[in-house]
Amino acid sequence: MKINIYHASQLGMAEEAGENLGDHLTALDHDVAVNDLNGIDPGDLSHEALNIFISSTTGSGQVPDNGWFFMDVLEQQKPDLSNLNFAIFGLGDTGYEETYNMGSELMMVALKSCGAKQIGERGLHDASGDEDVDDAIEVWTRGIVALYS
Repeated sequence: MKINIYHASQLGMAEEAGENLGDHLTALDHDVAVNDLNGIDPGDLSHEALNIFISSTTGSGQVPDNGWFFMDVLEQQKPDLSNLNFAIFGLGDTGYEETYNMGSELMMVALKSCGAKQIGERGLHDASGDEDVDDAIEVWTRGIVALYS
């Protein structure tokens, strides 16, 4: 299965999670590409692949800096993404209760407002919890891949 992973990361945690997930999925014989979201035009996303987005949250609940261009295109140009399948996983910290995982939520809403079809529920990881992010995202991804297949 072709899987594209896109990460929006401020301090590198979403990037590392994306790279580790890419390695895991490649070992399972999937055709995987891992990309920084910086400079990605939503119109260039593959309609023949499962597109997985991993986003942390920064500031007062925004998408990280390297996701701004992507979000701006989604919100301002509203490209037709009705043939796009995506799943999204958010990294956050419940210590920031009011903005917990808002980066991934904003991205999810923007993708859906352009007609993209979400596969499964948004995955969430809490940095204040005990669960390892790689374990959490691998379990979540198994369910997403099963739904998409």
